[in-house]
Amino acid sequence: MIQPYPLKISSKESKHPKFYYFDCGIARAAQGIQDISDIPEQRGYYLETIILNELKTYFEIRRKKYKIFYYSISSMGDLDFIIEIKKKTLSMPASFIGIEIKHSKKWLSDYEIILDKVKKNYPKQMLKAIGIYLGDTRLTRNHIDILPINDFISLLWEDKIL
Repeated sequence: MIQPYPLKISSKESKHPKFYYFDCGIARAAQGIQDISDIPEQRGYYLETIILNELKTYFEIRRKKYKIFYYSISSMGDLDFIIEIKKKTLSMPASFIGIEIKHSKKWLSDYEIILDKVKKNYPKQMLKAIGIYLGDTRLTRNHIDILPINDFISLLWEDKIL
């Protein structure tokens, strides 16, 4: 279960947790799906699950105490993951990284809308904005680092993401 992160940017923020299976194959089997090509609309969810599992494994091995959240505005969509690097205290705001994941070989500017909105509302707290996609080229747009999935995983394990 991934809890929503309360940014209070909009009154239409989701307040319900999101559930991810720990294994995409089990999720497909539970639904009776034999081939992922039968469900193109769920490929993005499965890719998010893979990244979530990679992050959780990284946190465990590196002994990081970071928490993973998501952010959603009903009229805009979701920011797949918010990784809280530093918790809010009485004297300091929280610090976090935003991650948007797309099951696409081409990165579109539409994918940046919610990342951009969060960054504009929390410029000092959002330490990094990262996009992950299935393409081959690293991109930088405004304040967003857009990475092919393999580059993201390599950089994560090289301790260059967090």
